[in-house]
Amino acid sequence: MKRILIRCIVLLTCTLLAAGEAGAADRGSGARESTSTKAATSASGKSDEWRRDLAAWLGRLEGSFEIKLKNEEETRCSAAGVDRTSGVQVCTTEKAHTYVSSGNCRSIGEGPGLYCTFEEFRHETPGHGAGSAGAVAPMLFNALPGRMLFGIDPVARPISAMIMDPNGSGYAETGTLVGDDVTVKGRCVVNTAYVSGACTWSLWIHAPPDGRRILITRTRRMGTDSRLEKPNTYELNRVEQPAQPRE
Repeated sequence: MKRILIRCIVLLTCTLLAAGEAGAADRGSGARESTSTKAATSASGKSDEWRRDLAAWLGRLEGSFEIKLKNEEETRCSAAGVDRTSGVQVCTTEKAHTYVSSGNCRSIGEGPGLYCTFEEFRHETPGHGAGSAGAVAPMLFNALPGRMLFGIDPVARPISAMIMDPNGSGYAETGTLVGDDVTVKGRCVVNTAYVSGACTWSLWIHAPPDGRRILITRTRRMGTDSRLEKPNTYELNRVEQPAQPRE
């Protein structure tokens, strides 16, 4: 896993540097542009519209956010959990609860790279002011990543994403922008004393043009553990305006 993370970091760093060098080259050539090359520059600009679209979408994520996860009351019944005396199916009810956190995404490098960090979730404390936080509440399943790194793949033209969990595990994949949404999907292999078999995961990010309220839904399934099938949707509300575009 450590080797995979190191390789992912190197690949994504190279992508960001390549994007930055391409941007620097464009600026340098623009300074030397003559009348005879304006038509070619215009055509090149149109061909780079995909890059501008992806960079604009990444820009919507830049800034600081308050984060909430709201879980409604839910009753779960297990087909295998039957009381031997009464023959009645055993069910458990989980009360409604809200978790709160905070996060920050900032630009890195010369290109459109973005680095996001998130605090651990805490139980929301009712009656102590809006969004007040209590004890740490670590997520066992489909947790909010501890860190995320984004860039643009200059060849395949998707968003490059590397996701790192607080426990140190990491995932790297690419996703395509459709409207205001980017979905990143991948596979992993797990072989432990508890789970053995294929692991699939996905991260869906909805970022509207104003970047005020961003939604992140995470899903992961390992083996036959049904608890991992339920996605968690995190609501990110901006608490300050994003940084001004770099010159």
